[in-house]
Parts: sequence; C-alpha cells; structure tokens
Amino acid sequence: MTQEQTFLMFCCVAFAARVLRLLERWKAPLLRGEGWLFSIEVAPDFFYGPGAAILRAYRLRLFLPWMVELPVLAALLYFNQRPYAGAVIVLITLLTRINYYWARLSAERAARPFEINPALEEPSAVALSLHPRTLREYTTPWIEAVLGVSVVAAFVLLAYRYHSAQDLSLISAASLSAALYVYLQIGLLLVKLGVVHARYAAPSIDTAQH
Repeated sequence: MTQEQTFLMFCCVAFAARVLRLLERWKAPLLRGEGWLFSIEVAPDFFYGPGAAILRAYRLRLFLPWMVELPVLAALLYFNQRPYAGAVIVLITLLTRINYYWARLSAERAARPFEINPALEEPSAVALSLHPRTLREYTTPWIEAVLGVSVVAAFVLLAYRYHSAQDLSLISAASLSAALYVYLQIGLLLVKLGVVHARYAAPSIDTAQH
C-alpha cells in the first residue's frame, strides 16, 4: 500500500466515522420524543416557535469543526503537507466531541426559560441496575495484551529498519500505516467504551412498563 493510498484510506475512515457521529448528534435533541429537548421538558408546540431557532442554532454549531478543518486541510494538501493534514484530521475529530458538548449546553441553556415544570406524578416503580457496567467486564486481557505487544513490536521493528534502510520513503509509508492502525484501535476502544457506558432515556410516562 502506497503512502497516498494509506492517507486516502485514513481520510475515508475518519470521514465515515465523523458523518455517523454527526447524524447521531443531529437527532440527539429529539430522542426523548415530542415535548423534549435533550433532558428539558417543553411544550408540544415548542419547536414551532422559539424551539425552531434553538434547534437550528444547535445543529449549525455541529458543523463548526468542519468549517475550521476544511480550509486548513485544503491549504496543507495544496502545499503537499500530508503528515500535518493527518494530524489536523485527528485533532479535529477529537474536538468534535467537545464541540458537541458545548452545542448541547448552549441549546439547553437557551431552552431553560421555556421549561415546563415536571408533573407531580412519578413512576411507582423503576427497576435500576445496582451494578454499573465497566469496560473491564467486557475485556479479555490476553487479547488486549497480544494487540499491545504486536503494536509495540511493529514500532520497534520500524525504528530498527529506519536506521538501516536505504529507501526512507518506504519506511515513512509503513510508519503512516502503523499510525493509522493504532488510530483505528484507539477509535474502536472509544466506541466500545461508549457502548458499555451508554445510557438510555426512558419516557416519563409508564416508565416501569417501558
């Protein structure tokens, strides 16, 4: 695999992951159903009034990292600085989560004045797990050890070949590929962590039955 192919594959994977997360965050404010914006209860017609502007502002904020990233990437690619372009993609990918939290807090703050006081009726019974799930319970140590040793061994071998290689371009391509695989492993670990610690928003009516 050439350096250009590796970089293209890295960009495709990062782009696909970002789009999926963007779609998830796009729908996040309405996950609890009609009359809710995230965890704030609002009037049923809220999104036909002030809620429309709040929801639109929230969704526009989701694209702020893209607006910063695209011109920077265009300039780096124009000057043939692919390593820096890859670093920018990784950095912006990490910052999208921070941007999401900021957008959500801004939307909730704007919707707070329109919040409806919760009704006095409460669920009569709710079944809760007393033992929260942890990543350790869904991890096989020897598999993780094999992956860790393999990654370390690959970088040690690359470092050894770097000092004895005649064609450093091949070493650079291999190093970029190895860095991509490490990035994918970290991303999959974060996905696994998110699934393990995921929370579910139950409806406020007939909670126990639901």
